[in-house]
Amino acid sequence: MIYPHEDSEKAISNYSSNLAKAIGTDELTYVAGRPLEIFKIMRQAFTYQTIHFQHEYNLLGGFSIPMFFLYLYFYLTGSKLITTMHTVLSKKEKLKGSKLKVALRKVLYFFQNRLMGYLSDKVIVHSEHFKQILIKDYKLKAKKIKVIPQAIQENIPKYDKEEIRKELKLDSNVYLVIGSLVPDHGADVIIKQANNIGKKILIVGSKKAVNDRNDKRIFDWLSHLIELNHSNKIGNVRFDVGDLPYDLWWKYFCAADLVLLPYKGGIGSGIFADAIATKTPMVCSNTPFFNNVKEKFIRIAKTDKDFPNEIKKAMENRKEMIKSFDSYDKYKLSNIVKIYQKGVYNER
Repeated sequence: MIYPHEDSEKAISNYSSNLAKAIGTDELTYVAGRPLEIFKIMRQAFTYQTIHFQHEYNLLGGFSIPMFFLYLYFYLTGSKLITTMHTVLSKKEKLKGSKLKVALRKVLYFFQNRLMGYLSDKVIVHSEHFKQILIKDYKLKAKKIKVIPQAIQENIPKYDKEEIRKELKLDSNVYLVIGSLVPDHGADVIIKQANNIGKKILIVGSKKAVNDRNDKRIFDWLSHLIELNHSNKIGNVRFDVGDLPYDLWWKYFCAADLVLLPYKGGIGSGIFADAIATKTPMVCSNTPFFNNVKEKFIRIAKTDKDFPNEIKKAMENRKEMIKSFDSYDKYKLSNIVKIYQKGVYNER
């Protein structure tokens, strides 16, 4: 299994590492954002009969161009090639930037998605929504695509909620926004409505762009969020920005009553899986990824302005939402491993 090293990328790295160890595959890591890392991958991967590549746009940097050379190389080695596509953007996705940049990105994604789909023996996606995009927009064959939801971690640290709240200096009604502080994750949507949401909105992230690889973008967006918060008169937004070691990550989930996922656009969410692992109910934005989840442990805010009302309803029904997590036990890591071992790795 090939994925970026945790020092250069967090979300996909942590997920892939847990999955690889549970399945029992060898692991090959590289430094995200460095195009020349393809030579390291080529040098170490050519001896394997099965290669499982964890993919997201521009993971190797170089405007994603290295992926074209890497996949042609994989194909020429004759290995069985499995690709997990963590995000699949539709051709209709509204991208930001100049008209030229947007046009070039769309052309790049179009050819990259088709090439990877054509050369891979199996393509794994985490949502039926992503599968339909690959079929309709990029003309991949349905039989080549397998939908396997994100594996839910097991045996995560357990904490006493009240003790952790004391440690983190929090009271009740804690609404958590956690993860990469980038515009697509929508923390601004929550801050703008903080006065209508109530206490305590906890925004947790890192100043280092471990996923985005653009520290300035992270810093500028964080500055924007803090500036937005200056108009919040009741002081119910708290920023905890810094290093997030393994135990502290799970402590934040334990302290939270709800996880808020105000995502924008067609991206997926790894935070979604961690909220399930900790049985923390969620209020999510109205995106195809979240709408594809027909479960009672999430509520959907149809518009940005609906978040306060949906948060209120979630708090009123929180106990019932927590009970509904049991329906997702079939996607725990140990069960997902069986799917890979029997239905992916041993299937041509």
